[in-house]
Amino acid sequence: MEENQSTSMKVKDAIHKLLLSLLDGIQNEDQLFAAGSLMSRGDYQDVVVERSIAKLCGYPLGKNSLPSDQPRNGRYRISLKEHKVYDQQETYRYCSSSYLVNSRAFGGSLQEEQSMVPNPAKLAEILRLVDKMSLGSAEGMGKNGDLGMSNLMIQEKAETVTVMANWGS
Repeated sequence: MEENQSTSMKVKDAIHKLLLSLLDGIQNEDQLFAAGSLMSRGDYQDVVVERSIAKLCGYPLGKNSLPSDQPRNGRYRISLKEHKVYDQQETYRYCSSSYLVNSRAFGGSLQEEQSMVPNPAKLAEILRLVDKMSLGSAEGMGKNGDLGMSNLMIQEKAETVTVMANWGS
């Protein structure tokens, strides 16, 4: 019981360090994916909001600051072509639309709840990677030390057409 509490505290401390690193900005996607292996969607949303409050791009890899004079044409934008209403408040948290898309994709890939990693060695490796220290051999971290996420791609949802020919024959 006491060992589980100790492990839980180590994970929470590690997540806190990761969130602070993300607030300060990180150097590459490997660090972002490593941090994502421990944190939840709520943790990531907190990072995005805190960075935007500090006038930094909400995406941790975004190095640009946010413009001081955001256009305030209203909170919502209506697309007559797509028949949708968009909340523009989220777009004001990013320095570019590509970072908004990347941030949404990354946030959507995270777990709802924080991950409890019982292996202290893996926890230490993740912290070293995010803290910009060299890992040497990243055993168990996937190819290139990215937890196996280097092959992920963002793709548009393609429309599917079902051909009903020969249905029921």
